[in-house]
Amino acid sequence: MNKTIQELYGLNQRKESEQDYALDYWYNQLITKTVDKIDIEDASIMLSQRLFVELAIEKAIEFLLVDPLAGEKYDGQLLELLYFIDLNEFNDLPRLKNLLHRINSNLMNIEWFDEEDKKEYCKLLDEFTKKVHK
Repeated sequence: MNKTIQELYGLNQRKESEQDYALDYWYNQLITKTVDKIDIEDASIMLSQRLFVELAIEKAIEFLLVDPLAGEKYDGQLLELLYFIDLNEFNDLPRLKNLLHRINSNLMNIEWFDEEDKKEYCKLLDEFTKKVHK
């Protein structure tokens, strides 16, 4: 897909004079990107700011399939951000369930920084799994 986010959603870019905050600057940069150029930082901000949520979810799942500990600021951040999204926002719950199952199946292959990180991540994964299977 070669269209930018701006083209996909029919958006206007803010004028430079309206870019008073870092988030405004980031937003203007984001909407000029194509979907394949969205990175972990973009997906994290999109989820935390609830912007283009469906697209952010898709990208987060892509990143988590490659690296279950993906996160812009800390290990597991993307999974945590997904956890706090309302399940009604997920258009493809089976894909999310598959992701959680795959992560759970591969926990033994993850190299943890320390035991506490592993414990916190496993707790989050367990709570998220319970949430989607209600």
